Amino acid sequence: RSLGGMDTWRYCPHGPEDGCGCRKPEPGLVTGAAADLGVDPRECVVIGDIGADVEAALAARARPVLVPTPVTRPEEVRDAPCVAPDLLTAVGEVLR
Repeated sequence: RSLGGMDTWRYCPHGPEDGCGCRKPEPGLVTGAAADLGVDPRECVVIGDIGADVEAALAARARPVLVPTPVTRPEEVRDAPCVAPDLLTAVGEVLR
């Protein structure tokens, strides 16, 4: 595999009460970024540090990689399909 395009930035300006489709764990940020890049979300990898990142990736049918930080809860690590100890290792997982 190769590391593809990463030339898109997406953010969600909404609060939890707004009920938008782009606030994680909804898939809108992932599907929007995939559309920006012209790829199917199933070809994307989402690297994040909380369970909502993993859930958003799964909802978009992308591949999640969790990189735990001090804010990551133990159950999020336990439930993640792929966990990497750091960003460099996470990128290595992407290239596999």
